[in-house]
Amino acid sequence: MARPFPVNSVMTAIAIGFRNNAQDLIADLVMPRIPVMGEQYKWTYYPIAEMFTVPNTLVGRRGRVERVEFSGAERSGSTKDYGLEDGIPISDINAAAAQRAANLGNFDPRTGRPRA
Repeated sequence: MARPFPVNSVMTAIAIGFRNNAQDLIADLVMPRIPVMGEQYKWTYYPIAEMFTVPNTLVGRRGRVERVEFSGAERSGSTKDYGLEDGIPISDINAAAAQRAANLGNFDPRTGRPRA
């Protein structure tokens, strides 16, 4: 029976056995977590044309340089909730249980995580 993903117990064991050390993770350094107080928020809108328009920067030996100004406007927004659901064929559940019983893996398709 065709499955939506290849089943390879060796590769599954490698993927399950791989662990990142906490000090190797950079997500919080790149994009720090910021607590929010609700589903409503405010942000500053900057017109895209101002960021990609190349101003005239040519100036003579005793000339004056051109002055540029940038604008921004406060806007408000809110979050939207999204979700999907997909059925898991019983054959996938049984195949995963058989792999766990044979010590070839510990993945549980119902939770999407390794089973302890």
